[in-house]
Amino acid sequence: MPVTKVYEARYIDAGELRALLSRLFPGQWVAAARLGRWVITTPRPLTKAEIDACTQKKG
Repeated sequence: MPVTKVYEARYIDAGELRALLSRLFPGQWVAAARLGRWVITTPRPLTKAEIDACTQKKG
């Protein structure tokens, strides 16, 4: 059953997020940025490490 989660969009890189989702869940995900947040539906929740991989690094 798909899982929908909301993540703070502030530091998430959209291109990195879409690439990750396509690699992990080809054709099985939906992601939309709304009101400063990403609403993501996937077959399973993303791990913290997966979200961190999409985070824009400061500096």
